[in-house]
Amino acid sequence: MITHICLQQLQQQISIKKTCYYCYVIFGNNQFLLNDTQDFILKNLTSPHSYDQFVFSLNDQSTLNDIFEIAHTQSLFKCKKKIFLLYQTNKKIDNTIFKKISFLIPLMNHNLFLIFRINTLTIAIKNYFHSYKNLRKHIVFIECNTPQYNRLIPWILQRAKDLNFTLNQSSCELLSSYYEDDLNALHQILYQLSIIYPKQNLDIIHIKDLMNDTSSYFHISHLLGTILKYDKKRFERILNKLQAENTTKPLTVLRSIQNLITLLIMCKRTLSGKNHSLISSLLNKYKIQKSLHLLFIKKLNHITLKKLYLTITLLLQTELMIYQERTFIIWNNLKAVILLLSDDINHH
Repeated sequence: MITHICLQQLQQQISIKKTCYYCYVIFGNNQFLLNDTQDFILKNLTSPHSYDQFVFSLNDQSTLNDIFEIAHTQSLFKCKKKIFLLYQTNKKIDNTIFKKISFLIPLMNHNLFLIFRINTLTIAIKNYFHSYKNLRKHIVFIECNTPQYNRLIPWILQRAKDLNFTLNQSSCELLSSYYEDDLNALHQILYQLSIIYPKQNLDIIHIKDLMNDTSSYFHISHLLGTILKYDKKRFERILNKLQAENTTKPLTVLRSIQNLITLLIMCKRTLSGKNHSLISSLLNKYKIQKSLHLLFIKKLNHITLKKLYLTITLLLQTELMIYQERTFIIWNNLKAVILLLSDDINHH
């Protein structure tokens, strides 16, 4: 079997020198983790060695000859490594593309490394790599999907450890609830903590102090996520924070919620909740964050059109108040939105 791990596990293996991988297949939906994993692999492979790095698109058929020629060209320096980074563009890829570059796999060794960066590890692609029975121990699948809550806290703890400070459990829970799937913002605040409190044991007070000094650590995507999850307390907390900071205009918040509700109505009226691929395509078109897609589909199946129409009516009334500059009522109306969007438990 080919090893299937996450970045943390790869780091642990390398720290105790238990790796002999020549081919790294990194995949997932989180761009921060994909970039972080790619950077870690390159750093591990290249230091302290000299190397040549070649970057090609898996979707560009015209580069096959270039890849073949470079792979077979002997370096003038015997110790010089070759690293091929082959990445997926937005187009679909399947195992037929891998078959066209199959000449690369048998060539991999301690001087020729392959990094494949793809969106999804399909069964076909997985089977393709498994077909190299004698080389399986040199291939590794590295998952870079946004961590679920139970994996996010260990991720935060490890990140803090890497930055040379420690956090307690309550601090981790606070960070994970505020930043959720925004690993880039999460990394930034951890980095700030490492600079302000180097080599210290931090508690929730340290975290809150920094958060209070950091404007707009909530994002609109967090707000939309609370609507889809029907998390009333968190919805109100985010709105209160946005209102207190006064950095996000009420109209921006309203428009974002309005777009989400309009999409729900559009899908509810015309699409089956089971048509996931078509719904995801529509959500991509309207730039809805990928991490919200499954929540959107679940909400679509559990809410009635009547509630969605009532919500749109309230938002239209609120928009009129914005033009009349009735600020206090505007924020109260926005907070009332969540009350209209509870799941219809009889609608499955």
